[in-house]
Amino acid sequence: MEVKNIRDTVFLVPKGEGSHGNLSFFARLSNHQPSTHSQLKVKSYPLDQIKDQSVQESLVIRDLLHVLVGLEGIYIRYNNSYEPEQRRSGALPYDIVGPDFKIAKNMDPSLKSVAKRISKVGRLYVILSEFINRFEQTRYGTVLHRMCFVVRRFLTDDYLPFVVGKLERWFQEDARFGIRIMEQLLNEEIIYKARLLYELVMCVVNEMERRDKVDLAEADFENFIQDLKMGSDAGATGDSSTNGILITDTRVSPVAKGGVVLQMVLEKMKQNWGDQRNLQFLHQVWQDISAPYCEMLNEWLIKGDLKDPYEEFLISDTSQDNNIVLNSLNSERLWDTQYVIRKDGLTEQFQDRQLQYKVLMTGKLLNLFKRSCGLATLPHALEHERSDIATQLPEGTQLLVYVDKWYQRANQMCWDLLQEGYQLPRIMYQLHKHFMLYNCGEFQNKFFMKSMVELTRSRSESIQLKLQRNWQQCQKNTTEHKDSLILQLMTVRLDQMSLAEVIMQFEEDEIPEDQLNSNGNDVDHGDSTNGGSGVAGPTADGIDSLRFADTTVNTNRHSILQARNFNNLKDMLLKELDHTVTGSSQRKRKLHSVHHLQFELVMPFPLNALVSKPFIVEYQIIQRHLLLLMYYNRLLEDTWFEANKAWPIRARGPSTQDCMKRCRIIHNRLAQLVKVLSEYATHDVIAPDWRSLSLVLNGAPVPFSRLQMAVHDYLANVMAANLLTDTDLYRLVLQILEIIHRYCKFLSALRPNLTNHPYTTNIASAATALSAQDPVSPDTPVPDNLLTDWNAYLSKVSVALHDHLRALIEGIKHHSQRGHTAPRVLLLVERLAAFV
Repeated sequence: MEVKNIRDTVFLVPKGEGSHGNLSFFARLSNHQPSTHSQLKVKSYPLDQIKDQSVQESLVIRDLLHVLVGLEGIYIRYNNSYEPEQRRSGALPYDIVGPDFKIAKNMDPSLKSVAKRISKVGRLYVILSEFINRFEQTRYGTVLHRMCFVVRRFLTDDYLPFVVGKLERWFQEDARFGIRIMEQLLNEEIIYKARLLYELVMCVVNEMERRDKVDLAEADFENFIQDLKMGSDAGATGDSSTNGILITDTRVSPVAKGGVVLQMVLEKMKQNWGDQRNLQFLHQVWQDISAPYCEMLNEWLIKGDLKDPYEEFLISDTSQDNNIVLNSLNSERLWDTQYVIRKDGLTEQFQDRQLQYKVLMTGKLLNLFKRSCGLATLPHALEHERSDIATQLPEGTQLLVYVDKWYQRANQMCWDLLQEGYQLPRIMYQLHKHFMLYNCGEFQNKFFMKSMVELTRSRSESIQLKLQRNWQQCQKNTTEHKDSLILQLMTVRLDQMSLAEVIMQFEEDEIPEDQLNSNGNDVDHGDSTNGGSGVAGPTADGIDSLRFADTTVNTNRHSILQARNFNNLKDMLLKELDHTVTGSSQRKRKLHSVHHLQFELVMPFPLNALVSKPFIVEYQIIQRHLLLLMYYNRLLEDTWFEANKAWPIRARGPSTQDCMKRCRIIHNRLAQLVKVLSEYATHDVIAPDWRSLSLVLNGAPVPFSRLQMAVHDYLANVMAANLLTDTDLYRLVLQILEIIHRYCKFLSALRPNLTNHPYTTNIASAATALSAQDPVSPDTPVPDNLLTDWNAYLSKVSVALHDHLRALIEGIKHHSQRGHTAPRVLLLVERLAAFV
């Protein structure tokens, strides 16, 4: 070889890089890489002039020893396009390209083919080394950092000692050492490992490049839509969330880390399932890489601690403030949304939604326990099972068993907390008592009866203040005031939306505003001026409406009774209802306050984790329905007392007595109807469902999700059986109650007229004032005979009640055949049939 006149650059390899320290062949390099790439110190001797095959082979082996550690030799050089110094500066993290080596043309063909294969290993070494330098930063997460550790350990403990300590020494000491022996040794011990690690590394690099170029916001949105589509499948198992949707964090990380890297290892293991040697090596890589992930899983399942500083674990903490103080207003929101499943990076082991739910709920329940007890961490007395902690991430059935064990432990801890610490059965009984109006004698006597006047008037701030004062007085005078947490927390207000408007929100199709305001209840009931009955006197604006409606009674009633199905029947009733109301007045009318009466309750933590706000809303809807029935039952009792107290004094003549007798008959019929509705709601629906819920509350320990499902089923069944989820049917119920209200106003309006004017009183004005608001009132001219007018109004009440009851019965049967109503509703049909 010809020596060139080039200034030497000496590089001292740090001690410890090779297995022999500074005694290694590569401990001192003159004119080291990459300076030889541009300034080669020696000029290579032409291979075609070397006649001895062994000499040429020795020169090639010497170059290959350089190539295996990423350097170039004399006859095996970097490709001209590869610039080592430029690759180390200013490149993107994922832009890793190893050198392609070019081999001298005049090399022996047999040596050249082997040299090409071995030189590829040198390229792998360069890529693996560069990968470590670029991705061992903490911002890429602990899993990827551990992967860099695995690659570095392979290079320092396996690869370099093999090349330097074995191949180089053999080459120096044994003259029989040849290139084929070198290739065979590499294939047996090194190359298959290097290629597997290289494939994993390139998977990570490609994923980094893909994420750098993808629209993260669009990917987040696509994940969100996919979750909505999959939400209905979440309720298939008993351990699913009660709303059927498992909340997830759909954000996409800009870099690949955590479960994304683990999934690549799992897929590579699948691809090498038939190669035992490769599989054994990959399994060891999996154990090493998954160790940080397994540690985070243990911390979450055992302590409820989320130690995930780089956001790579399958549980995501959405809260920004780790020191947030819990209260009754934010605790429920934090329970629902603070900890969620991270969708980005889920390995195939955690794809099962039931397993995701158990992992999520285990840590959440432990946090619930710690926060309820004011603990920063669980006491050691509760960690006696730590000997069974997994040291490596379980797989398959082992993972299911392992998660289920800690899931049951967390559920048992919360069951004991709720049963013994918070007396859950007692709290649920108080909810049942005060919202389902069970054994509510004090409530009726001390609040409801005293508030009848306010409940009959239109909603206003002054009326709300009076009701709130009455309720505060009732709370103080109730015998269980100090023992009932629910009673102390309940407050009363007049909701802006009536019960009818709340129920109409369940409709799939949007209801026009004018139709919503004319649903049979949106009428002016006036202010209460007649004592305990709380009903208003006659008004003067109903006469025109009566005349407008009388001309169509026969035609409309005939068309209603001839309706082909329930939908046509409902449309006819609503259409006629629109004509009746809009024909009387164009101004917007208000409901009386009882339709807006609502009791508010903010459940304290941790009880609001079980009885959440949606459950409280269902409690309120059921209670408002029961309060309406209680109101109309009380209204009928008051008007019955008024009718029997005042009328006999002035009742003269057989015709008048017949009319009064007919009034009492209709009144008794309406009172029995309200009692049927009340008894059905309380005895046939609420009572048996409450017994089923009580068995769960007072029985053997069950998972927290089972408790949630029991409360959910209880409220859902009660609402469905009372038609509160069926807008069409409940609209008819409200119209029937409105008929009762108007009839009570009619009776109350007759009293002063009968008292002051036995026969010549203007009964027609009282009758027309009420009949003008009746949903199916005919529109005929006012007759001269007052008793005839009286009888005509009573006939209209009977006809209206008959038509609406028949429509309700047909509607229940129609919806029941389609499975839209609860089977128990047919019990109500049997009892309503007696009134038709």
